[in-house]
Amino acid sequence: MDLPPGTVIYRIVDETAQDDGDWWAFELPKNKTEWRRNYAVKDSWNDNGYYVKYEVPEGGLKAWKGPAAGQRYEVADGNDFYLPGGKTQLYVDPPALKTEELTIDLTNWPEL
Repeated sequence: MDLPPGTVIYRIVDETAQDDGDWWAFELPKNKTEWRRNYAVKDSWNDNGYYVKYEVPEGGLKAWKGPAAGQRYEVADGNDFYLPGGKTQLYVDPPALKTEELTIDLTNWPEL
């Protein structure tokens, strides 16, 4: 799909992740629980802390759109825990991003 100029997308990162990485979303989740559940993000993949906001500049941006795949999370006390996913995510080729358009801020999500 082609994202038109002015489209805003978000990426949740921690101190070890690239700001201009592959996976993005159309909206900023309200909290860590919503983010982990809806985008099926395991703790070991991303501890969060920051978000990157990107406004698509003139010329647009090519992206691939689809639902986040669910992930088996862990087994504890004999119970399987599962992150269902399902929220729309975007895959963007990082070299296509104009990094001067990135804005970074704290998520300020409370630990739940």
